[in-house]
Amino acid sequence: MKVALLLLLPVLAAAQSPDSLIQQLTAIHAATAKSPFPISERAMNIYLSNKLGYYLSDPNDLTLYKNSVLIDAATGQVAVNHSLYQPKAADQRIKTFTTIGVKANVKDVDYTRFGFLAKQTWITKGHIRYANSGQRATMDALTAGILQTLTSEIKTKAAGLHTNDTTVRQEFNAELRDEYYYAFALQQSQMLAKRLDYSLITLDWTSLSCYIPLITENTRVAPAPASPFTTRHGYPAQLDLSHTRLWESVPAGRFYLTLTGNLRLDNARDGYQLDTTASKEYYLGDYSNFLTPTVTALLAWFPPISHVGFSLHAEQNFGPYHALNGALGVPIVLINKKAEPACNFEFQVRFFDLANTLPSSRGLGKTAIGLTVGIPFSKIAF
Repeated sequence: MKVALLLLLPVLAAAQSPDSLIQQLTAIHAATAKSPFPISERAMNIYLSNKLGYYLSDPNDLTLYKNSVLIDAATGQVAVNHSLYQPKAADQRIKTFTTIGVKANVKDVDYTRFGFLAKQTWITKGHIRYANSGQRATMDALTAGILQTLTSEIKTKAAGLHTNDTTVRQEFNAELRDEYYYAFALQQSQMLAKRLDYSLITLDWTSLSCYIPLITENTRVAPAPASPFTTRHGYPAQLDLSHTRLWESVPAGRFYLTLTGNLRLDNARDGYQLDTTASKEYYLGDYSNFLTPTVTALLAWFPPISHVGFSLHAEQNFGPYHALNGALGVPIVLINKKAEPACNFEFQVRFFDLANTLPSSRGLGKTAIGLTVGIPFSKIAF
């Protein structure tokens, strides 16, 4: 019955009075008492959005904000993403949502690329472990206190409205509803963040994403120095399937572990199968298109109450291009006045072809310095 009431909240919103708003906030609080988590579903969305936001380095990384921009300074790639998620209830856990966006190369005119991004993400409910039974009891008492305080505020504001105009009252009730649904969730999440009344929270999510190139560059290639040049065109479409587990431990810090399987439509130039020339205006060798499967792993760690972490990346390619690559990174999170992640930087040292499978004439190189920037913005998609 309580679940049905929560699902009907948006339907009843137009006719919602201050008294019914109080009843619905009370129903949300009562439903939370039966949940393993000490705060409401929407409050957990807010709380986890801040924890998830500590690592935003790649378009496949998870953010619960409506919009985000990701920049890879080393490759010159910029991706802009937008979440299509729209909540269907006043207190609902985010289970799955769709993200769309675009990705372009803005650094090198010889690698002009622009394409469409799409991603579907599924998020598990997660698990929580308490250090002792008193932690849950304390949070239950504190959330009850938050509800009582907000109830008093709602009654005070309702008593201060002196009008019989139906339109004015409807607008007042709608604003009151939006304000206090959010206030109840926000204050619960802030209380949990302040007190850390748990030992461990774990959360898993899986993403299926694709990149569809719309504009790509041409490649001038010749089979030998004395041979005539031909112009070839690549189509670097890509499909990714990734799974991530987050461990949010009060004593040990925050851990991210991501495993990704990738399949992309590669070509001889991008797969370093061609020799470079001194002018770099054309390439030598046999041009071909082929599929490159890739398996990548990422482990990132932020110490307790730290905005600076450490990351380890490993990437194994298969097929004609079968290089083993890696990276060591130092992610840094800038926090805004609301104690929310506002910008993510990751400084990286990247290592290429660790097993020495490619000749030096292919132009891959061995090491490079990288910097990625992730900026979530707009409201949280709760």
